[in-house]
Amino acid sequence: MTQEIDDFLLGNFEDAALLESKGVIGLEDANQSFEYYLSVTLDNDEIKKYITWAKEDDQDIYSNTERLYDKLKILNSKS
Repeated sequence: MTQEIDDFLLGNFEDAALLESKGVIGLEDANQSFEYYLSVTLDNDEIKKYITWAKEDDQDIYSNTERLYDKLKILNSKS
């Protein structure tokens, strides 16, 4: 189960966030492509618990995903 969450869900968001941070995709493109799925996922209480648990071993895990989530929330609060 843990590996599936990493491999099939959160790992993909980490990849997308990394691409956005390196300028490979723009913030608007990330917003169009990922914002809904990222919000549904990171707003889920069970995913929040999982991330909190994972951070016990590695404080930086999913930091790119959380950064992109925060950036998209700010972007969408302006519109």
